[in-house]
Formats: sequence, C-alpha cells, structure tokens
Amino acid sequence: MAKIKVTIKIVLAATMLKICVASQLFADQNILADLYDDLKISGVETAFDLEREIKRLWEVSGSASIDFIYEKGNSAFVSGDYNTSIEHYSSVIEFAPEFVMGWFARSRAYSEINYDGPALADLEKALSLDSRHFYALLALGQLLEKLDMPALAFKAYQKTLEIHPHLAEAKQLQELIAPQVLDRLI
Repeated sequence: MAKIKVTIKIVLAATMLKICVASQLFADQNILADLYDDLKISGVETAFDLEREIKRLWEVSGSASIDFIYEKGNSAFVSGDYNTSIEHYSSVIEFAPEFVMGWFARSRAYSEINYDGPALADLEKALSLDSRHFYALLALGQLLEKLDMPALAFKAYQKTLEIHPHLAEAKQLQELIAPQVLDRLI
C-alpha cells in the first residue's frame, strides 16, 4: 500500500510538472506572437531589443536536457564540427520535434556541408512550426540564392523584412539581388 501511495505521488508530481512546462510554453508562444507584432511596427531603436527577446524565447525548449544537447550542438557548430553538430541537433529534434530551433540549427549545419536538400527540408519544417521565424526565412533566402533561384530568394528576403523591417542583413541581401530579379521581370 505504501508503494502505491509513493507511485501515485510521483505520477502526480510528474503530471503537475508537465502541466507547468506546457503552460509556460503556451504563455511563451503568446508572448512571442505579441513580440512579432511589435517588431513589425517598431522603430529602429526598439527593434534590437525586441529581436533579442524573441531570440531568447526561441532558445527555450522547455526541457533542461534538450537545452543542454542543443547547446552542445551550438558549440560543435561554432567550432566548425558540423557533423557533430548535426548529430546533436538530430537528437534535439528526435526528443523535441516541436522545438523550432532544433530544425533551424540543423538546417544551418547541413548548409555548411552543402547538404542543400536536407537543409531545405529542415527550414521547411522550422517555418511550418513558426512561420514568422525571420532567421529561418533569411536562411531560406540565402539557400535559394545559392541554388540559383534569385526570384524566390528575393521573396524570402521580402517576407523576412515584412516580419523584421530593420534586419540589416536581409535588406543588404535583397538589395544585392534586386537588379538581377528585376531584370528578369522586364
């Protein structure tokens, strides 16, 4: 009987923990939506702060273990060990398939080793989970440009700038390919 009481307490505690984590993630999603809306209409001064807060929320998986594996992937990526980073990000995706940054990060690593098909597939998944992830849209534009699809890249940069009008890299990349795209339209 004592064993049953202990088991029930453990199950109850685990359930309460899951509910707390899930409610926090839901709250973070609502906050993220509001931040995206604010970013779209913000001035240059506040855009940087909004972007920083959005990136902070992107990095939260809801699990300390997943965050640890994700950070191991980031460390491997920064050191140029892309295959190891892909392994870590793949583990993140396996255990937390709704964590957008796992998909986005693995796509970057795939892109670094010229695995463009898998990189594109991971970006597609990341954007299906968060269609306003402006860095995923930016990476999509860069990948499409690499694949010699400047018109589609231009559209990806345009969409990026609709979400984050002050993202300098997107502005620069769009300006660089604008003449090429506009010449094809004429």
